[in-house]
Formats: sequence, C-alpha cells, structure tokens
Amino acid sequence: MGRIIAASVQGGEIMFEKRKILIESIKQNSDLRAEFEVHFDGSMKGTKCKLRVSWKFAPVKISVHSIEGVAIPVNRLGGEILIPPRVTGFDSRRVSILAVWSEDQVKKIGDSLEFGLAISYEETNYETVLINSGRGISSDGIPDLAATSLEESNVLYVPLEVISYLARIRKRIFEDKSLHLDVGSEQNRPITSSEKYDFKGDFLGLSHDYDFVAIKRNNRGMPEIDIEVDDEMAAYLDDFLRVSSMDNSGMTKKEISERRKVIISMTNWFEERISNLDEDIPIDVQLILSIAMIRAGNSIGGRVGRKIIDAGIKLGSFVFDKKSAHFGEINDSIIVKGSNGYSSKCQIFTIIALIHIKSGGYKIKKVEFDELLGKYLEGLRYFRTQTGFFENLDHLFADKTPVEVDEEACYELSMAMDWVENINY
Repeated sequence: MGRIIAASVQGGEIMFEKRKILIESIKQNSDLRAEFEVHFDGSMKGTKCKLRVSWKFAPVKISVHSIEGVAIPVNRLGGEILIPPRVTGFDSRRVSILAVWSEDQVKKIGDSLEFGLAISYEETNYETVLINSGRGISSDGIPDLAATSLEESNVLYVPLEVISYLARIRKRIFEDKSLHLDVGSEQNRPITSSEKYDFKGDFLGLSHDYDFVAIKRNNRGMPEIDIEVDDEMAAYLDDFLRVSSMDNSGMTKKEISERRKVIISMTNWFEERISNLDEDIPIDVQLILSIAMIRAGNSIGGRVGRKIIDAGIKLGSFVFDKKSAHFGEINDSIIVKGSNGYSSKCQIFTIIALIHIKSGGYKIKKVEFDELLGKYLEGLRYFRTQTGFFENLDHLFADKTPVEVDEEACYELSMAMDWVENINY
C-alpha cells in the first residue's frame, strides 16, 4: 500500500509509522513546516497513484516532488495528490511532500497535529507528461514537471499547470465560470537589464526621456499638475524619484544647477509634509521616498547632499527592524506587508531600500546585513510565479484565487530585481 520512510519538521517534534504522522510540542508564534517522504509499492509503471492526506487543517502551502526534484502538480485544497506513472526520465516510486501551516493556523491547531495517508493505485494507459526533459531532441535531463493526462472523446487533456512551463501566460477567471488564457505579448517590452548599476544616475529606466526642465513647477519645486489633494504625495513622489535618478553627464551647467534646486526644494517639502501627517505613512511611500532621497543626496553631493542622505536613511531605517509591524515570517524568511496585506512590490523595494541605506552609511556589521538581506530574498520566493510575481499572498492564508501582477507591473519588478542582482554593494 506504500509507506512513509522519512519525516522532518520545523516548529515541533515528529513521529511516523507506515502511513501516519504525529507532530507534537508544536511551537506557537511561528509557522509549522513538515516534510515527509513516501515510498509507493510496485514499479509504478503503467500505474497512477492517488494519495489522500487526512489533515484537519489544509496547509497554506504544499508542494510535491519526485526524489530527483521533478515537480508534481498539487492544490492544497484538492484533497488528493495524483502521482503520475513511472516513465523513462521520471521515477515516481518515491516522492517528497512539503506542507507549511501559517502562524495563525498553528494557534488553532494547538500542541499537536496528527494525520494519515490513504493510498490507492489504478492502472492506466494514458501518457505521463514531462515538461522540458530534453529527451529525443537534446541530452536528457531532469524534467521541470511531471503530470498525468486524461483522454476524453479521443482528445488528450493535461493539467493547466503545464502551460505556465511552456509560455508566459495571463490567466483570468470571471463570474460566469470562464477561464481566459492569453500568451504574454513581447511587443513594447521594456529592457529588463542595464549597463549601469549604481546609487546615482539612471535607475530602473525611470530617467529615460524625462524632461524635468519642461515641467512647470511652483515656488516649492513641486510640479504644477491637476491632482486631488489625496493623490499629491504619490504624484510628487513619482516626479521626485525620476528627478533624483537622472544622469548629470548629458546636462548643461544650468540644468545641473536647476536640478539641484528642485531636489533641495522637493526634499524640504516631503520632510515638512511627513512631519505634519497625523496618520502613518504607507510603507511603499516610505520605501520609495527613502530610496529617492539617498539617490538625490548622492547625485548633488556636499554637505547638503549628506543631509538629504541622512534623512533618507532615517525614513527607511525600519527595514533593519525585523520586529517591525510591517513584517511577517514564513520559515525564518521575512515577508513584507503593504497597505492591503503582503505585497510583492513592497518586498522588492524593501530589498532595494535596504541596499541603498547600507550604501548611505547605515552602521551594521556585514555578517548581520548579509543575513538580513538573505531573509528578505528568501521571502521573495513566495511571491514568484513561473513567469512573474503574485501581487499578494492572500491565497496562502485564505481560500482565495492567486492574483498575479499585470504585465506592466511585472516588467517594473523584473527591472528592480535586475538591479538587485547586479548592484555592487
């Protein structure tokens, strides 16, 4: 019938026998992470296996892989895990299952969690679908994914997960139960890499073709644009980040002088506005303003530049406080909350702000900085999809449909990560 042959846990103590697992002494105030390996009977050739796990609380995350690391499609609310038949290049006789329960779930679970496995087998003539194995067209490798198929009216059907491994798609589901899949367009795609990675000048492509001189400004240096009062912070911040990220090399002395005046005036406006706010500043505003100030200070230099850098460091220094209310934890990695829950944009710009603040002179030991940065980068994996990023993590903590960022936002975040991965700090 198959049996559990190994098990481990983070956040408790685990015992197992045949097809049962008991986790005791569960630690509260943290996630619970269990991983166990199942060995199936027989050769698994021409045989698919249905594996049902009888846990009371469905984990917020579950993943299944063969012992060689080939992913197998699974849904945490699906009730069953379908293991494909064994074929050349894919051995399904042993699989590893990772399950993660959130801190909130752990409170409901209590001190112990027990669950069992129900295993059944069924002979099948349907194909096992392997994605990117290379067999027959190049040197054989380990596939990315293995899935079962189904034939109906002489038509072969495969899981939707297969498509994301083959093309960049956009998925939309509407109330009439229609599912819409569109191949992502490559037209007008922004460049997602740069020849220049530093802390002043061009940044994420923001300064390209930005004619700040042509923008009419008031006596505070702020752009005169028709906006609602509630939107002025975001609108002015976009302008400030663009101005602070401009490259002086192609400017005249007059333009450089004018840009310096604008930066100083805008910095003063933001500092004054923040000091007079009654409510907390949204974290995405804090992050981007901190980055913009540090870049602005670097670009104009001198004592005034140093003062602006220090203001940016002070504004964004909360990113070094792991106990801040802005942050949560999954498996010892840090995830970042935005105004409406955990946010991929806030996660990435927290990483960027962290690097900028360290470059600006924030005092922290290198080993501590590297450890903290690693936790943020590790947390980013929960936001990644096969082709982009989830907008939030609501689907991990509640029964909600995952939401991916749109194409434009995906390019922005991809460019931001390109900067992170290439900057020398």
